[in-house]
Amino acid sequence: MVAILDRSETDADAFCAGLEEAVRQKSGGQASITTTYVEYDGTGFRDKLKLAFRKIHTEKDGRQNFGVEGSALLTSPYYHRCSLLPTQPARYPTVIGEIGDEEERYLSEAAKAQWVAVKEKKKIEFDVGLLQKLGKPDCWLPYQLDDLWRKEEGGYMGFIAADGNNIGQMLEIIGDECLYEEFSNQMYDLVWGTIAEAAMTAKIPPKRFVKTKKSKQGSSQKSFLPLIPVIVAGDDLSLLVRAEDASRFAAGLCCKFTELSKGNTAIQQVINLFCRDSEYSVAARQLFPDRFTDGHLKLDTDETWKQPQTLTLSVGVAIAKRKFPMSVYRRLAGELRDEAKQALRKRPDAVQEGGMIDLAVITTATAQSLRDLRSHYWTDEGTHLTIRPCTIGDFEELLKLAELLKELPRNKRKFLYTQLFSGIALGQAAYQFVMARERKLIREKVFNAMEAFDCKSGNAFRPAANRPDEKETPLVDALELAELMEMED
Repeated sequence: MVAILDRSETDADAFCAGLEEAVRQKSGGQASITTTYVEYDGTGFRDKLKLAFRKIHTEKDGRQNFGVEGSALLTSPYYHRCSLLPTQPARYPTVIGEIGDEEERYLSEAAKAQWVAVKEKKKIEFDVGLLQKLGKPDCWLPYQLDDLWRKEEGGYMGFIAADGNNIGQMLEIIGDECLYEEFSNQMYDLVWGTIAEAAMTAKIPPKRFVKTKKSKQGSSQKSFLPLIPVIVAGDDLSLLVRAEDASRFAAGLCCKFTELSKGNTAIQQVINLFCRDSEYSVAARQLFPDRFTDGHLKLDTDETWKQPQTLTLSVGVAIAKRKFPMSVYRRLAGELRDEAKQALRKRPDAVQEGGMIDLAVITTATAQSLRDLRSHYWTDEGTHLTIRPCTIGDFEELLKLAELLKELPRNKRKFLYTQLFSGIALGQAAYQFVMARERKLIREKVFNAMEAFDCKSGNAFRPAANRPDEKETPLVDALELAELMEMED
């Protein structure tokens, strides 16, 4: 949050202290924020803004976060939503008025908002706006994890962590408060519009299942859209969906964020300022290559300056059972997102496709890091059984390949998956064996889909990107995606 205060009217120290105390109270004492201020006389907005950011980062880096406040955002169950941080389960009695002042201090505003939404059937404001964008104003978003599934379903869940690329740096080059405010407003609309468009693109069915509750007047039905926006702050997104919707929805987030960013005037203005700033020229050349020629900024008269540029996302998707520890869920999703961000720096072409995405299916609660989780994907020093993280273009091709592999009997898919982990020779032989026994139409479609990954002539492996002496295959990724898609069936 950025605010400009009139020192003659407001004491900055008191304002910061009050803001910090308000967050503690509204979160039930389980969350904290870092605040700072700099003197501002109405001039040099950009320099003062950068100084404020630096002070915030220095303060956060030097703070020792232990105990309840430091661990709240890592361990809390992310299924209680409102316009504030969802840090505590609802513990309200049936009548709000029964709560005493002493007890109420330990209950978060988020918990109260959830209680009101569930008990009094009043939707949270953000939900109303999102459902209207989806054209489903009569539906509800879940207020608890159980509303994502029917009772008889096992319940695999996808935790999606997404973040814009270099948008924090773009904020630092904004030269006046009016543009900053306009940019923030357009970013808010862009993010919520992206979520709505991605849900429609992924075809998340809003009436997949219905909860029925008996009443004196009979039965009342409530339809849930199985999507939980956990935290939406600036360009930072955390969302929960059913596992079978996670891959399509994540791809939709990247594509729609890129597409919708073209139509925002303030965002385009900030992009142009970012490209012209010599301090960030390296990042600008990678994110907006059309603005440069041979590493040099194009002249203002060049026609490309009239063409809108696009922002991009890096997305991490962690999939596991619904009972999986939420703290590990969130941490691994964050690691996947960071892996996607690092991969973007090595793949300049990924910007043109809308960013990078990384996905992992978590099968053990003992996984301490992403490296531990993925250690079995390297059968030897020269063989890689995953191409993730990958560009949005490659990820969409993986989804197409996964749809085709779903046509294979499950026992054949399992056989092929197992043999691929036995090395190149056995993996290639198993691929040829399975394909030779499939219908010609399916076999040809799979071979054609594999050619999109440069796996030609029925080959299961290809030379690894930037590592010609090593081999990699998209089959393991596609087979895992096929299993996730089959959950819906």
